[in-house]
Amino acid sequence: PYCWNFLRRFKELIIFGDLENDNITLLDDMKTRFRGRIRCVRKEDYLDCKDANEILQKYGPEAVRRAVENAEPIKVRRLTNLKDVQRVNLAALEKISTGIPALDKLVGGFYYGQLIAVTGPRGDGKSTLTSQFATFALSQGLPVYVYSGEMSNSIVRAWLDEQIIGKNYMTFNTNLGRYDVTQEMYECLQKWDKYQQCWMFDDLWAQDQDSNDEEADTEEAEKDIVLETLEEAIISHGVKFAIIDNLMTAMDFSANTDLNQAQSVFVKKLSRLAKQYNVIIILVAHPRKAGLMKTLTNDDVAGSSNITNLCDMVITYSRPKDDESDADRIMTVLKDRNAGHTDYDGFPLYFDAASRRISSEKSFDWTLGWEPDVIPLGEDDDIPF
Repeated sequence: PYCWNFLRRFKELIIFGDLENDNITLLDDMKTRFRGRIRCVRKEDYLDCKDANEILQKYGPEAVRRAVENAEPIKVRRLTNLKDVQRVNLAALEKISTGIPALDKLVGGFYYGQLIAVTGPRGDGKSTLTSQFATFALSQGLPVYVYSGEMSNSIVRAWLDEQIIGKNYMTFNTNLGRYDVTQEMYECLQKWDKYQQCWMFDDLWAQDQDSNDEEADTEEAEKDIVLETLEEAIISHGVKFAIIDNLMTAMDFSANTDLNQAQSVFVKKLSRLAKQYNVIIILVAHPRKAGLMKTLTNDDVAGSSNITNLCDMVITYSRPKDDESDADRIMTVLKDRNAGHTDYDGFPLYFDAASRRISSEKSFDWTLGWEPDVIPLGEDDDIPF
Protein backbone atom coordinates (compact mmCIF):
# COMPACT_ATOMS: atom_id res chain seq x y z
CA PRO A 1 0.00 0.00 0.00
CA TYR A 2 2.92 2.38 0.57
CA CYS A 3 4.39 2.11 -2.95
CA TRP A 4 1.33 1.28 -5.04
CA ASN A 5 1.06 4.68 -6.69
CA PHE A 6 4.75 4.45 -7.57
CA LEU A 7 4.33 0.97 -9.14
CA ARG A 8 1.32 2.09 -11.18
CA ARG A 9 3.53 4.54 -13.07
CA PHE A 10 5.17 1.65 -14.91
CA LYS A 11 3.83 -0.26 -17.92
CA GLU A 12 5.74 -3.40 -17.01
CA LEU A 13 6.87 -5.10 -13.82
CA ILE A 14 9.33 -7.95 -13.43
CA ILE A 15 8.57 -10.04 -10.37
CA PHE A 16 11.66 -11.38 -8.60
CA GLY A 17 10.15 -12.63 -5.35
CA ASP A 18 11.31 -15.39 -3.04
CA LEU A 19 11.10 -18.91 -4.48
CA GLU A 20 9.51 -20.98 -1.72
CA ASN A 21 7.83 -24.39 -2.07
CA ASP A 22 7.95 -24.01 -5.87
CA ASN A 23 5.99 -20.74 -5.69
CA ILE A 24 7.26 -17.21 -6.27
CA THR A 25 6.04 -14.70 -3.68
CA LEU A 26 4.32 -11.50 -4.88
CA LEU A 27 3.39 -13.12 -8.19
CA ASP A 28 -0.24 -14.07 -7.46
CA ASP A 29 -0.95 -10.74 -5.79
CA MET A 30 0.50 -8.69 -8.62
CA LYS A 31 -1.33 -10.74 -11.27
CA THR A 32 -4.68 -9.70 -9.84
CA ARG A 33 -3.83 -6.08 -8.93
CA PHE A 34 -1.40 -4.72 -11.51
CA ARG A 35 -3.04 -3.77 -14.83
CA GLY A 36 0.17 -3.49 -16.83
CA ARG A 37 2.37 -6.21 -18.33
CA ILE A 38 3.95 -8.62 -15.89
CA ARG A 39 6.99 -10.79 -16.43
CA CYS A 40 8.40 -13.24 -13.94
CA VAL A 41 11.90 -14.62 -13.39
CA ARG A 42 12.08 -18.23 -14.55
CA LYS A 43 12.41 -20.79 -11.79
CA GLU A 44 15.46 -22.36 -13.41
CA ASP A 45 17.25 -18.98 -13.22
CA TYR A 46 17.05 -19.04 -9.41
CA LEU A 47 19.86 -21.64 -9.60
CA ASP A 48 18.46 -23.50 -6.55
CA CYS A 49 18.61 -20.28 -4.53
CA LYS A 50 15.83 -18.68 -2.51
CA ASP A 51 16.03 -15.10 -3.80
CA ALA A 52 18.02 -12.54 -5.79
CA ASN A 53 20.31 -11.77 -2.84
CA GLU A 54 21.37 -15.40 -2.47
CA ILE A 55 21.99 -15.61 -6.24
CA LEU A 56 24.14 -12.47 -5.98
CA GLN A 57 26.18 -13.87 -3.09
CA LYS A 58 26.77 -17.28 -4.72
CA TYR A 59 27.02 -16.50 -8.44
CA GLY A 60 27.63 -12.77 -8.74
CA PRO A 61 25.80 -9.84 -10.41
CA GLU A 62 25.82 -11.33 -13.92
CA ALA A 63 23.63 -14.24 -12.73
CA VAL A 64 21.13 -11.73 -11.32
CA ARG A 65 21.25 -9.72 -14.56
CA ARG A 66 20.61 -12.84 -16.67
CA ALA A 67 17.68 -13.83 -14.45
CA VAL A 68 16.07 -10.42 -15.01
CA GLU A 69 16.73 -10.37 -18.74
CA ASN A 70 15.34 -13.90 -19.18
CA ALA A 71 12.12 -13.11 -17.31
CA GLU A 72 9.08 -14.40 -19.19
CA PRO A 73 5.50 -13.14 -19.42
CA ILE A 74 3.28 -14.89 -16.90
CA LYS A 75 1.02 -17.57 -18.26
CA VAL A 76 -2.57 -16.49 -18.68
CA ARG A 77 -5.09 -19.10 -17.56
CA ARG A 78 -6.72 -20.87 -20.53
CA LEU A 79 -4.17 -19.32 -22.92
CA THR A 80 -1.31 -21.07 -24.71
CA ASN A 81 1.29 -19.90 -27.16
CA LEU A 82 1.29 -21.16 -30.74
CA LYS A 83 4.84 -22.48 -30.42
CA ASP A 84 3.69 -24.72 -27.55
CA VAL A 85 0.84 -26.24 -29.55
CA GLN A 86 1.63 -29.71 -30.84
CA ARG A 87 1.89 -29.66 -34.61
CA VAL A 88 -0.44 -32.05 -36.40
CA ASN A 89 -0.02 -33.41 -39.90
CA LEU A 90 -3.62 -33.51 -41.15
CA ALA A 91 -2.76 -36.17 -43.70
CA ALA A 92 -1.38 -38.41 -40.95
CA LEU A 93 -4.28 -38.07 -38.50
CA GLU A 94 -5.65 -41.42 -37.33
CA LYS A 95 -8.88 -42.29 -39.08
CA ILE A 96 -11.06 -45.21 -40.18
CA SER A 97 -12.78 -46.12 -43.42
CA THR A 98 -16.45 -45.15 -43.66
CA GLY A 99 -17.14 -48.21 -45.81
CA ILE A 100 -18.37 -46.02 -48.68
CA PRO A 101 -15.54 -45.50 -51.19
CA ALA A 102 -16.91 -42.24 -52.60
CA LEU A 103 -17.15 -40.73 -49.11
CA ASP A 104 -13.67 -41.99 -48.16
CA LYS A 105 -12.26 -40.44 -51.33
CA LEU A 106 -13.88 -37.08 -50.56
CA VAL A 107 -13.18 -36.66 -46.84
CA GLY A 108 -10.49 -39.28 -46.24
CA GLY A 109 -12.55 -41.27 -43.74
CA PHE A 110 -13.85 -40.58 -40.24
CA TYR A 111 -11.24 -39.02 -37.96
CA TYR A 112 -10.98 -39.75 -34.25
CA GLY A 113 -12.35 -36.90 -32.15
CA GLN A 114 -14.98 -35.94 -34.73
CA LEU A 115 -18.67 -35.30 -34.08
CA ILE A 116 -20.49 -36.08 -37.34
CA ALA A 117 -24.11 -35.11 -38.01
CA VAL A 118 -26.17 -37.22 -40.42
CA THR A 119 -29.40 -35.65 -41.59
CA GLY A 120 -32.06 -36.34 -44.20
CA PRO A 121 -35.83 -36.79 -44.58
CA ARG A 122 -37.60 -39.23 -42.30
CA GLY A 123 -37.81 -42.71 -43.77
CA ASP A 124 -34.97 -42.22 -46.26
CA GLY A 125 -32.62 -44.54 -44.40
CA LYS A 126 -30.44 -42.53 -41.98
CA SER A 127 -30.59 -45.32 -39.40
CA THR A 128 -29.64 -47.89 -42.04
CA LEU A 129 -26.69 -45.76 -43.11
CA THR A 130 -25.39 -45.21 -39.59
CA SER A 131 -25.76 -48.87 -38.65
CA GLN A 132 -23.64 -49.74 -41.69
CA PHE A 133 -21.03 -47.25 -40.47
CA ALA A 134 -21.05 -49.25 -37.23
CA THR A 135 -20.41 -52.54 -39.06
CA PHE A 136 -17.30 -51.13 -40.72
CA ALA A 137 -16.12 -49.67 -37.41
CA LEU A 138 -16.48 -53.12 -35.81
CA SER A 139 -14.63 -54.78 -38.69
CA GLN A 140 -11.73 -52.36 -38.14
CA GLY A 141 -11.50 -53.36 -34.48
CA LEU A 142 -13.32 -50.43 -32.86
CA PRO A 143 -15.61 -51.11 -29.90
CA VAL A 144 -18.99 -49.53 -30.75
CA TYR A 145 -21.80 -47.90 -28.75
CA VAL A 146 -25.29 -47.68 -30.27
CA TYR A 147 -28.26 -45.71 -28.99
CA SER A 148 -31.54 -45.86 -30.91
CA GLY A 149 -34.47 -43.84 -29.67
CA GLU A 150 -36.89 -45.05 -32.35
CA MET A 151 -36.20 -48.78 -32.71
CA SER A 152 -35.89 -51.58 -30.20
CA ASN A 153 -32.48 -53.13 -29.68
CA SER A 154 -33.81 -56.35 -31.23
CA ILE A 155 -34.61 -54.57 -34.49
CA VAL A 156 -31.30 -52.72 -34.48
CA ARG A 157 -29.50 -56.02 -33.98
CA ALA A 158 -31.44 -57.65 -36.83
CA TRP A 159 -30.36 -54.83 -39.17
CA LEU A 160 -26.75 -55.02 -38.02
CA ASP A 161 -26.74 -58.80 -38.46
CA GLU A 162 -28.01 -58.58 -42.03
CA GLN A 163 -25.54 -55.83 -42.94
CA ILE A 164 -22.62 -57.74 -41.43
CA ILE A 165 -23.59 -61.10 -42.93
CA GLY A 166 -24.37 -59.86 -46.45
CA LYS A 167 -26.46 -61.39 -49.21
CA ASN A 168 -23.81 -63.95 -50.16
CA TYR A 169 -24.28 -65.67 -46.81
CA MET A 170 -28.07 -65.44 -46.76
CA THR A 171 -30.56 -67.91 -48.23
CA PHE A 172 -33.84 -67.16 -50.00
CA ASN A 173 -36.84 -68.00 -47.84
CA THR A 174 -39.70 -68.86 -50.19
CA ASN A 175 -42.28 -68.65 -47.41
CA LEU A 176 -41.27 -65.10 -46.53
CA GLY A 177 -40.44 -64.13 -50.12
CA ARG A 178 -37.13 -62.61 -49.05
CA TYR A 179 -33.53 -63.43 -48.21
CA ASP A 180 -33.03 -64.63 -44.68
CA VAL A 181 -30.17 -65.38 -42.29
CA THR A 182 -29.89 -69.01 -41.26
CA GLN A 183 -29.29 -70.12 -37.69
CA GLU A 184 -25.93 -71.49 -38.80
CA MET A 185 -24.81 -68.04 -39.98
CA TYR A 186 -26.06 -66.44 -36.75
CA GLU A 187 -23.98 -68.91 -34.76
CA CYS A 188 -20.91 -68.13 -36.86
CA LEU A 189 -21.47 -64.43 -36.25
CA GLN A 190 -21.88 -64.97 -32.51
CA LYS A 191 -18.36 -66.40 -32.39
CA TRP A 192 -16.80 -63.36 -34.09
CA ASP A 193 -14.71 -61.62 -31.44
CA LYS A 194 -15.32 -58.16 -32.93
CA TYR A 195 -19.09 -58.70 -32.91
CA GLN A 196 -18.89 -58.93 -29.13
CA GLN A 197 -17.48 -55.40 -28.98
CA CYS A 198 -20.81 -53.75 -29.83
CA TRP A 199 -22.56 -52.22 -26.84
CA MET A 200 -26.12 -50.87 -26.88
CA PHE A 201 -28.02 -48.54 -24.64
CA ASP A 202 -30.39 -50.76 -22.65
CA ASP A 203 -33.85 -49.98 -24.06
CA LEU A 204 -35.49 -52.19 -21.43
CA TRP A 205 -34.09 -49.87 -18.75
CA ALA A 206 -35.57 -46.93 -20.65
CA GLN A 207 -39.00 -48.63 -20.75
CA ASP A 208 -38.86 -49.23 -17.00
CA GLN A 209 -38.07 -45.56 -16.46
CA ASP A 210 -40.97 -44.48 -18.67
CA SER A 211 -43.40 -46.69 -16.77
CA ASN A 212 -42.26 -45.29 -13.43
CA ASP A 213 -42.00 -41.63 -14.37
CA GLU A 214 -44.03 -40.45 -11.40
CA GLU A 215 -41.82 -42.33 -8.98
CA ALA A 216 -38.55 -41.50 -10.74
CA ASP A 217 -36.12 -39.37 -8.82
CA THR A 218 -36.19 -35.83 -10.23
CA GLU A 219 -32.43 -35.39 -10.07
CA GLU A 220 -31.88 -38.69 -11.89
CA ALA A 221 -34.43 -37.77 -14.57
CA GLU A 222 -32.63 -34.52 -15.32
CA LYS A 223 -29.34 -36.24 -16.13
CA ASP A 224 -28.27 -36.85 -19.70
CA ILE A 225 -28.53 -40.61 -19.25
CA VAL A 226 -27.59 -41.46 -22.84
CA LEU A 227 -24.40 -39.39 -22.63
CA GLU A 228 -23.60 -40.64 -19.16
CA THR A 229 -23.90 -44.23 -20.39
CA LEU A 230 -21.76 -43.43 -23.44
CA GLU A 231 -19.00 -42.00 -21.25
CA GLU A 232 -19.11 -45.05 -18.99
CA ALA A 233 -18.89 -47.30 -22.07
CA ILE A 234 -15.88 -45.34 -23.31
CA ILE A 235 -14.13 -45.67 -19.96
CA SER A 236 -15.12 -49.28 -19.16
CA HIS A 237 -15.14 -50.91 -22.61
CA GLY A 238 -12.87 -48.68 -24.67
CA VAL A 239 -15.63 -47.59 -27.06
CA LYS A 240 -14.16 -45.61 -29.97
CA PHE A 241 -17.18 -45.28 -32.27
CA ALA A 242 -20.67 -44.21 -31.17
CA ILE A 243 -24.04 -43.70 -32.82
CA ILE A 244 -26.71 -41.46 -31.27
CA ASP A 245 -29.93 -42.02 -33.23
CA ASN A 246 -31.38 -39.47 -32.79
CA LEU A 247 -30.94 -36.05 -31.18
CA MET A 248 -34.53 -35.46 -30.05
CA THR A 249 -34.97 -38.81 -28.32
CA ALA A 250 -31.50 -38.89 -26.78
CA MET A 251 -31.52 -35.67 -24.79
CA ASP A 252 -33.40 -35.12 -21.55
CA PHE A 253 -35.21 -31.84 -21.16
CA SER A 254 -38.22 -30.66 -19.20
CA ALA A 255 -41.25 -28.75 -20.43
CA ASN A 256 -39.80 -25.63 -18.82
CA THR A 257 -36.54 -25.87 -20.78
CA ASP A 258 -35.99 -23.96 -24.01
CA LEU A 259 -35.67 -26.63 -26.72
CA ASN A 260 -33.01 -24.86 -28.78
CA GLN A 261 -30.92 -24.23 -25.70
CA ALA A 262 -31.27 -27.85 -24.60
CA GLN A 263 -30.13 -29.02 -28.04
CA SER A 264 -27.11 -26.72 -28.01
CA VAL A 265 -26.07 -27.93 -24.56
CA PHE A 266 -26.50 -31.60 -25.52
CA VAL A 267 -24.54 -31.31 -28.78
CA LYS A 268 -21.80 -29.32 -27.04
CA LYS A 269 -21.45 -32.15 -24.49
CA LEU A 270 -21.26 -34.67 -27.34
CA SER A 271 -18.53 -32.63 -29.04
CA ARG A 272 -16.55 -32.43 -25.81
CA LEU A 273 -16.84 -36.20 -25.30
CA ALA A 274 -15.59 -36.84 -28.84
CA LYS A 275 -12.52 -34.66 -28.35
CA GLN A 276 -11.81 -35.52 -24.72
CA TYR A 277 -11.71 -39.27 -25.39
CA ASN A 278 -10.69 -39.14 -29.09
CA VAL A 279 -13.88 -40.95 -30.13
CA ILE A 280 -15.88 -40.80 -33.37
CA ILE A 281 -19.53 -39.92 -32.67
CA ILE A 282 -22.29 -40.05 -35.29
CA LEU A 283 -25.36 -37.95 -34.43
CA VAL A 284 -28.60 -38.40 -36.38
CA ALA A 285 -30.58 -35.17 -36.65
CA HIS A 286 -33.81 -34.62 -38.58
CA PRO A 287 -34.18 -31.69 -40.99
CA ARG A 288 -36.78 -28.96 -40.69
CA LYS A 289 -40.01 -29.66 -42.56
CA ALA A 290 -39.47 -26.57 -44.69
CA GLY A 291 -36.22 -28.02 -46.00
CA LEU A 292 -37.66 -31.30 -47.23
CA MET A 293 -38.77 -29.94 -50.58
CA LYS A 294 -35.36 -28.58 -51.56
CA THR A 295 -31.68 -29.44 -51.43
CA LEU A 296 -30.70 -29.54 -47.78
CA THR A 297 -28.20 -27.10 -46.27
CA ASN A 298 -26.63 -26.76 -42.83
CA ASP A 299 -29.40 -24.34 -41.88
CA ASP A 300 -32.08 -26.97 -42.60
CA VAL A 301 -31.20 -29.18 -39.63
CA ALA A 302 -34.11 -28.94 -37.21
CA GLY A 303 -33.56 -27.09 -33.96
CA SER A 304 -30.74 -24.84 -32.88
CA SER A 305 -28.32 -23.50 -35.50
CA ASN A 306 -25.60 -24.47 -33.04
CA ILE A 307 -26.05 -28.13 -33.96
CA THR A 308 -24.16 -27.90 -37.25
CA ASN A 309 -21.81 -25.24 -35.87
CA LEU A 310 -20.64 -27.68 -33.19
CA CYS A 311 -20.28 -30.66 -35.53
CA ASP A 312 -17.05 -31.36 -37.40
CA MET A 313 -18.81 -32.90 -40.39
CA VAL A 314 -22.37 -32.71 -41.73
CA ILE A 315 -23.67 -35.38 -44.12
CA THR A 316 -27.07 -35.53 -45.81
CA TYR A 317 -28.65 -38.75 -47.05
CA SER A 318 -31.84 -38.62 -49.08
CA ARG A 319 -33.70 -39.90 -52.11
CA PRO A 320 -32.71 -38.27 -55.41
CA LYS A 321 -35.02 -35.47 -56.50
CA ASP A 322 -34.16 -36.11 -60.15
CA ASP A 323 -36.53 -38.78 -61.51
CA GLU A 324 -34.00 -39.70 -64.18
CA SER A 325 -31.33 -40.70 -61.69
CA ASP A 326 -30.69 -44.43 -61.32
CA ALA A 327 -29.38 -43.90 -57.77
CA ASP A 328 -31.33 -45.10 -54.76
CA ARG A 329 -30.00 -42.29 -52.57
CA ILE A 330 -27.85 -39.18 -52.83
CA MET A 331 -25.20 -38.26 -50.22
CA THR A 332 -23.84 -34.75 -49.80
CA VAL A 333 -21.15 -33.42 -47.49
CA LEU A 334 -22.12 -29.94 -46.32
CA LYS A 335 -19.26 -29.45 -43.89
CA ASP A 336 -15.85 -30.99 -43.28
CA ARG A 337 -13.93 -29.08 -40.65
CA ASN A 338 -10.77 -31.23 -40.87
CA ALA A 339 -9.98 -31.08 -44.57
CA GLY A 340 -12.53 -28.56 -45.86
CA HIS A 341 -13.78 -30.96 -48.54
CA THR A 342 -17.47 -30.56 -49.36
CA ASP A 343 -19.80 -31.79 -52.08
CA TYR A 344 -23.07 -29.90 -52.26
CA ASP A 345 -24.16 -31.61 -55.49
CA GLY A 346 -23.80 -35.03 -53.93
CA PHE A 347 -22.84 -38.45 -55.23
CA PRO A 348 -25.08 -41.46 -55.95
CA LEU A 349 -25.52 -44.40 -53.59
CA TYR A 350 -27.14 -47.76 -54.19
CA PHE A 351 -29.11 -49.99 -51.83
CA ASP A 352 -29.40 -53.77 -51.61
CA ALA A 353 -32.69 -54.56 -49.88
CA ALA A 354 -31.71 -58.14 -49.00
CA SER A 355 -28.68 -57.18 -46.92
CA ARG A 356 -29.59 -53.53 -46.22
CA ARG A 357 -26.14 -52.66 -47.51
CA ILE A 358 -25.40 -49.27 -49.06
CA SER A 359 -22.69 -48.76 -51.68
CA SER A 360 -21.36 -46.10 -54.00
CA GLU A 361 -20.10 -48.68 -56.49
CA LYS A 362 -23.15 -50.94 -57.14
CA SER A 363 -21.33 -53.79 -55.40
CA PHE A 364 -22.48 -55.21 -52.07
CA ASP A 365 -20.31 -58.28 -51.62
CA TRP A 366 -17.59 -56.94 -49.29
CA THR A 367 -16.36 -59.07 -46.41
CA LEU A 368 -15.86 -57.88 -42.84
CA GLY A 369 -13.75 -60.68 -41.40
CA TRP A 370 -16.26 -62.97 -39.70
CA GLU A 371 -17.09 -65.10 -42.76
CA PRO A 372 -16.96 -68.93 -42.77
CA ASP A 373 -15.29 -70.86 -45.57
CA VAL A 374 -18.52 -72.27 -47.00
CA ILE A 375 -21.06 -70.02 -48.73
CA PRO A 376 -24.68 -71.28 -48.49
CA LEU A 377 -26.70 -71.81 -51.66
CA GLY A 378 -29.12 -69.08 -52.68
CA GLU A 379 -32.35 -69.51 -54.65
CA ASP A 380 -30.72 -69.27 -58.07
CA ASP A 381 -27.50 -71.13 -57.30
CA ASP A 382 -26.74 -74.35 -59.16
CA ILE A 383 -25.89 -77.52 -57.27
CA PRO A 384 -22.11 -77.89 -57.83
CA PHE A 385 -22.19 -81.57 -58.82
